[in-house]
Amino acid sequence: MVVVDDASSDDTVQRLRALAAGDDRLRIIERDRNGGESAARNQGILAATQPYVALLDSDNRFLPDKLARQMPALLNGSDRAVSFSGYMLATEGSRSEVVLDSWLSESEAVVGALLIGCAVNTSTFIAPRSVLVDQGLFRTDLTCCQDHDVWLRLAALGHVFLYEPAPLTFYRVHRDSVSADAARVAKYEELVIGDFLARPDLPASVAARSAQWRAHWALASAEGYLAAGMSAASLGALARAALAHPAAIRPGWGLIGLRALRAGLTSRKPGRGVGAVS
Repeated sequence: MVVVDDASSDDTVQRLRALAAGDDRLRIIERDRNGGESAARNQGILAATQPYVALLDSDNRFLPDKLARQMPALLNGSDRAVSFSGYMLATEGSRSEVVLDSWLSESEAVVGALLIGCAVNTSTFIAPRSVLVDQGLFRTDLTCCQDHDVWLRLAALGHVFLYEPAPLTFYRVHRDSVSADAARVAKYEELVIGDFLARPDLPASVAARSAQWRAHWALASAEGYLAAGMSAASLGALARAALAHPAAIRPGWGLIGLRALRAGLTSRKPGRGVGAVS
C-alpha cells in the first residue's frame, strides 16, 4: 500500500508512521506542500511497484471483498482491460447502493456512456499500472473532474471497462467534498467534455454528435450554476447550449432561463451580489 500525504495539517502522518513501523507493506510518501489530488494520485501511481493499481481517496474505504471480486476478471481479460464497480454512497444521514442496471464494456460503448455522465467512481477503479503511467495520469491543471477526463481518454484509446455490479467501495460525500460543489463540478465537467470532443481521434459516431454533447453538458452547467445560486453563469451556460445545438432547444430550457433571471433579480436586492464563475 502506497499512501500519499498531500501536506496534511492534522496528525495523519504521525498515525501513518505508527502503522508503518509495524508493517513493512505500507509505504508513506510525504509531500512538503499541498499539490492537489491529481498530483498526489500521480505520485502514488508512479511510486507503485506492483502490476496493478487500485485507487482509493481519503474519504472512502474498500469493502472486504473488493479485490477478490474485481481482480479475477481483470487478470483473465486483455492487457487493455480496466475495472470498476458499484459502491455504497453515504451522505449526511443516509446510505444507498449505487449499481448500474446495465453496462457494455467495449470502448466505443464506454465513450457513449461517459458522455452521458461520469459513471466510474474513482475509488472503485483498478487498472494495470502501465496503462495509468503511459496513458492515464491525472491532469494537474484541473481541480475537479480529473477522473472523468482519464476515463474518457482511456476509453477513446480502446480500453475495455470491465464492471462488477456490486457495491464494493464505501463512498462518502459531505458538505466539504469537491463533488458537493455544484458550481465547480459544472465548470470543470464542461471543460473536460469540451477538451475531449476536440480530439482528432474520436469514434465517428461520437464526432457526428459532438454538437449534441456540447449542448448537453452546457445545459447541465446551467442547472449546476443555478443550484449554486449563480444566475449570471447559469444564463451564460444556457446560451452556450443554445449556440452549440439550436435544434435541441426545448421548452424546459426556457424554464431554466426564467428561473435564472428570477434568481438574478432577487440577488440584486441590497446586500447581495450576482454570482459568476471565472
